[in-house]
Amino acid sequence: MVGCVTNQIRSSRHFRFARATLPFIFASLGWLLIPTSLALFGKDPKPVTIEYNDMQHTQAKNIARQVVAGGLWTRPEYGGLAVLQQAVGRKEIQQMRQDAERCYHGVWLGPHGQEGQGRTDASCFVKYVEAEQNGLEGLTNRITLLQALCAQLSIARPRGERPLEPGGVQLACYDGNNAQYGVHRDGYPTAQLASDLPSCSIAEIDARRISIVLYLQLGAWQPSWGGFFRAHRSAIDLGEAPTSHVDVFPRGGTMVIFRSRDLPHEVLPTSRQRFALSMWCLQKGWQTRSA
Repeated sequence: MVGCVTNQIRSSRHFRFARATLPFIFASLGWLLIPTSLALFGKDPKPVTIEYNDMQHTQAKNIARQVVAGGLWTRPEYGGLAVLQQAVGRKEIQQMRQDAERCYHGVWLGPHGQEGQGRTDASCFVKYVEAEQNGLEGLTNRITLLQALCAQLSIARPRGERPLEPGGVQLACYDGNNAQYGVHRDGYPTAQLASDLPSCSIAEIDARRISIVLYLQLGAWQPSWGGFFRAHRSAIDLGEAPTSHVDVFPRGGTMVIFRSRDLPHEVLPTSRQRFALSMWCLQKGWQTRSA
C-alpha cells in the first residue's frame, strides 16, 4: 500500500540543522555528477533498454497507479512524496541484498570526493549488462522493474510534461559509523547549477524529474540506528527557514518515490549498514541538450 507522507513515517516540526546553506548546495553538486571511477565494471552509467516480463509490467503498473493517485505529479507538499511498504517482497530483497554485499565486498562501491560536504556513503552505478554477466540476478531483476515503473509513470505524466526515460541506477551503502548525506535535491534547473560543471552533467541533472529509491535492509530496522530518509517541506537548501519534516524508515522492501526537483531531503547519520538502490527518471531528449 502507498502512504503519502503517512505510512512508515514519523512527522515532526522540530528540525536539527544540517548545514543546509546555499553555498553547501553548490559545493555538494559533485554527487550529482557521473562518478566515472565508480560505475560497475565500466565508466558509463547510461542504462540499457531491456525487456520486462508480464509480472514486472503488472507490478510496475500497480505501483504507478497508486503513487499517481496519491499526488506524485500534482501534490505540492514534499514533492509528491509517496512511500510504499513492501513494494518488493522479502525473498527478492534477500536476493538483492546478497548482490549488494557482493558489490560491497568486491570493492565496486567507493567514495565520491564529497566527504567534506556532508556525504559519507559509498556508491556505484550498476550497469545492467555487466551485472547480468556477473550473476547479480537480484539487482538485474529490480533494475528491470524500475525501468518498467519509469515507463508507467511516463504514461501517467501530466499534459504538457515531456515523456520520461530511465536514467542511471545507483547502489549506495551507508556503512554505519554515522555515515550520512546532507540536505540536497536530486535535480536542479540549469540556472541553479554551477556554470563550470560539464555540459552533460548539467543536462542530466536538469532532466531529472522523478526519483525512485528502494531499501535493501534485512529484518526490522530499529529507530535507534538512525539512517532515516528525512524529507523537508520548506526549501531549506535554498535558504528558507525550516518548518516541518517527515522521516521514512529505511526498511527492506520499502520504496520511496518523489519529484526530483521539488524535495529537499537528507539521510540522517546511521549506526548500521544501510543499502539502497536508486534510479532517476529523466526527460527524454536530455542527451541532445548536452551535445
